[in-house]
Amino acid sequence: MRTLTKLALTASLALAMALTFSCSGDGDDNPPPAAVISSSSGGGGSSSSGVSSSGGGSSSSVSSSSYVCESWTEEVTTVPTCANKGVKTLTCASNPSDTKTEEIAKLEYDQVKYECRTGKIYLKGGLTDSRGGTDKTYDAVLIGTQTWMAENLNYNASGSKCGDESTGTLKNENTSTCATYGRLYNWYTARDVCPPGWHLPNKDEWDALKSFIESDQSCSNCDAKHLKSPTLWNGGTGLDTYGFSALPGGYGGYSDGNFRRAGNEGFWWIASESSRYDAFLQYMDCSYEYASYFNNDKSFLFSVRCLKD
Repeated sequence: MRTLTKLALTASLALAMALTFSCSGDGDDNPPPAAVISSSSGGGGSSSSGVSSSGGGSSSSVSSSSYVCESWTEEVTTVPTCANKGVKTLTCASNPSDTKTEEIAKLEYDQVKYECRTGKIYLKGGLTDSRGGTDKTYDAVLIGTQTWMAENLNYNASGSKCGDESTGTLKNENTSTCATYGRLYNWYTARDVCPPGWHLPNKDEWDALKSFIESDQSCSNCDAKHLKSPTLWNGGTGLDTYGFSALPGGYGGYSDGNFRRAGNEGFWWIASESSRYDAFLQYMDCSYEYASYFNNDKSFLFSVRCLKD
């Protein structure tokens, strides 16, 4: 997990600062609304739950017929999904030439509420938002024990805006950019904008998502890689391992009306406040495999992902 401390942000500062980005940009050299100051990393471990032995063969250079390996190390070589079993390799700690493989059971889930599609677990029927007189249905995915929207919210709430990539400005009306990335909201609107039965996730809930991914994938600082969509990110792609499909929707400045960084960065409001005037947001960059936290002025406009109650 990466943590970003607060930077006092104004639209003029966002325009004045200059950072170097390794991914191809949109011609806008403005920095994101905060900068990394400190970080901490959490390691992930492999899970052995649901393991069934396939009786994999072993080979050993030890000639004694009484040889028995007393300690094994294991590595997950194929992570299980709802569609396929996984595989792990066990290696004898005292004799590395002695190895064997075991199967890991397919992921279990409530088949009444969810369905397995392309190796990912989707909420049957998705999330239907009936507000505004028109039904809109979003995909939603089960990741660990949490059910997340698999798209950015695109509900035309009062005060929300649509970015326009062609002009780099914010608009009240729907745009093609909005159809792809969803609408942008200030924090005051974002905290109550999710449909009934869903809510804006807090920092602990984002932490739980990251921890699950790093444990499930036996990696550290790798959450963004597994959450990002395989398309639309400039200069890099994600694996979208769980169907979350994080998108680089950019952000809007509240005072200047400018729309920035679409294709390069994604920002999502978090329900948790960091101060009277600031709140946390989740941040992903086209260059990095990990996600970070920002503190930011509540009046800026960012994307929203809802979590099922």
